[in-house]
Amino acid sequence: MVQTSYDSVPYGVAAYSDTHIARLHMIGRLLGMEPPDFRRARVLELGCAAGGNLLPMADQYRASDFIGIDLSPVQIRQGRELTAELGLSNIALRAESIVDFPASAGKFDYIICHGTYSWVPPEVRPKILDIVRHHLSPNGLAVISYNTLPGWAAVRGLRDIMNYHVAPLRTPEEKIAQARALLQLILDAQFDRTSAYAAVIEHEIKVINAATDQYLFHEHLEENNQPFYFHEFVAQANDHHLDYLCDTDLAISQLGNYASSVGQFLSRTTDPVRLEQYLDFVSNRRFRASIVMQRGLAANRGFRVERVEEFWLLSAALPDRVPPDGPLAPHEKLTFRIPNGGTFSSGDDASAALFLTLFHHRDKPISVKALVAEAKARYLLPHPEAALRRIACDTVLRLFLSKGVNLLPEPGREVATVSPRPVALPFARAAARRSERVTNARHEIVVLNGPSRAVLLLLDGTRDRRALIDNLDAAARRGELTMRQHGNPVTDVGLIAAQIGALVDGALTALAENALLIG
Repeated sequence: MVQTSYDSVPYGVAAYSDTHIARLHMIGRLLGMEPPDFRRARVLELGCAAGGNLLPMADQYRASDFIGIDLSPVQIRQGRELTAELGLSNIALRAESIVDFPASAGKFDYIICHGTYSWVPPEVRPKILDIVRHHLSPNGLAVISYNTLPGWAAVRGLRDIMNYHVAPLRTPEEKIAQARALLQLILDAQFDRTSAYAAVIEHEIKVINAATDQYLFHEHLEENNQPFYFHEFVAQANDHHLDYLCDTDLAISQLGNYASSVGQFLSRTTDPVRLEQYLDFVSNRRFRASIVMQRGLAANRGFRVERVEEFWLLSAALPDRVPPDGPLAPHEKLTFRIPNGGTFSSGDDASAALFLTLFHHRDKPISVKALVAEAKARYLLPHPEAALRRIACDTVLRLFLSKGVNLLPEPGREVATVSPRPVALPFARAAARRSERVTNARHEIVVLNGPSRAVLLLLDGTRDRRALIDNLDAAARRGELTMRQHGNPVTDVGLIAAQIGALVDGALTALAENALLIG
């Protein structure tokens, strides 16, 4: 097989929460569809790298079958090593080209193609859509991500500059270092740091600095990276008898999340594709993850509010005050602040009680049924439970679509408290042996510091706090774990012993808060 750039610069183990099959199922259900049960599904990923996106799902859903293909034998070998380590028999990772995908592969309930469509040669893109058309099950869903215009227009110029500069260089390490250095040099040379050009460079430097070297190399220094206008991608999908359903980020298509003038301008736009294209213009969008389905599948694009009851709620919204339990004023007004800086308010006792109860459950997801029952009991609400469930579903859906509340397809495997003998996610422990970047129970990437990584590796359920302290103390004495005080390494045996208990406690708390503990 031909060696690829992903052999020399392989992506690390990475998961993408928006592509999780349980989330795709939830979105389909909210939009009135009947997608296959993700717990017993057949799943395909095109361009799976080392399987970092598929393997956590295969570990979680042992009754589902997963296939991942990637052109890079190096990445596939890495994924197979992880598969063997986890003892998984429901996943197959294959080193093969998308263009050679066999027609005999059968149907898949979910197809994932993340970080591939824009980054392959032009002749491969129709094959991706052809695979989806012929191998997606009748009620199945596929997600395809790609870079978009107009957001990528200015970035494309910087990409051209970096590629011109690094063309004579031979090694990926040289290219990555020089690409970073050139952008910084150009920014530093701007006399007017308020210019549009300086703003574009400064923003991209922030993006690159927050990302890995692998991201920089494959996003900016590869031969292929073709952005599309949203309507162009939809037309390409339509040409292959596929229909667009929505983006995995449902909030980007909601007019209420934009300035009122945008809503007025687009109020008479009835074509959903045209509407979303204008919203991309307004927001200067540079990336999308579009969900497509078989043509003719009767999908009600309107949200089914009552289906919110099928899912679990989680909110980080903080009230401006917390009234005591008991009856609330009929027109109780509380203001809740969400992490992105936005706010929402309750206008009556029912909505105030529901969101106060959700606040009290901020560490663990709760169902609508349980939320209503507890709110009614805690705040002595006179409303019938059926009426409260309708209020909860309607309010939660509106807030979910504006990113005020998280709606989850499952309650999750994670535990919010540290047990006497903690157990970490098996996949996270396996990943931590290779990198500080691990995947949590919410299919999110968590970057571990040294102590948290060292503790995580020990959490197989056999060690209590004392054993964890002894293990870390021994590792620190051997020089395998560096402890710091005021930024300086600690080598004194007495200081190490004095700090190690607090270090273990802090690491366990951080692991629980980041959904990495399951027992």
